[in-house]
Amino acid sequence: MQANLAGSDRTGVDPTVLVQCIANVADAYVAALSAAGNELAQSDELCAERRRRAASIVGAAVLSLGYHFPVSASGDLALHSDMRIDRGLAGSRAVFAAAELLFPIALRDLLRVLPNDPVHVASALMGQMLGEAAIALELALATKPSAEVIDRHVLGAILTSREVEVFELLLEDVPIKEISSRLRISSHTAKNHMTNISRKFRATGRVAVMRQAREIGALVAAPIAIAGAALTDTVASLGTLL
Repeated sequence: MQANLAGSDRTGVDPTVLVQCIANVADAYVAALSAAGNELAQSDELCAERRRRAASIVGAAVLSLGYHFPVSASGDLALHSDMRIDRGLAGSRAVFAAAELLFPIALRDLLRVLPNDPVHVASALMGQMLGEAAIALELALATKPSAEVIDRHVLGAILTSREVEVFELLLEDVPIKEISSRLRISSHTAKNHMTNISRKFRATGRVAVMRQAREIGALVAAPIAIAGAALTDTVASLGTLL
């Protein structure tokens, strides 16, 4: 559905400028992921996939506002991409984290090119973000209907950032040896993190830790609610971006 851009002049925006803007957003997004050490950008294949996905999201938002691209440019930007989104909660959590990071990057760049109606630009972009998050959630729930997710606000008040990473892998039943490999730490350090987590939860063993996490609200079986909360801070920050 097209937004009504009152007072804006669509014909005054060069389509090639929009195409270049979207390409720049995608590059900046992948660079930000790399700088953050995010696993989404740790291989050429994943890096290219996230660049295409970012271009697709931002391009679709611009199209929904009534702007148009040359057919060839639309194809190049994969604006109608049907790329695979990884199934499972790990994949959906990654989508939420990526959406939070992509939103301010894309909004700032788009507002440089489309400054006439920032509220509609932000709304269109957020709509595309929520659409991607919804797809990821549907895939996660279809894969594991009884899946649980972490409430980072609760967990972050108890554990260190590294312990949170260990906790996430424990939730996925990843063995200690593999945890040390994924986080690039020694097995001894991984075991120490597990010991600290158990101590802070006053529980012994994975099952008891997870049970205690559920009791205090750090682990919940409501992925849709948590997914919505994941973008709350980004939406709240709109005022500083506009």
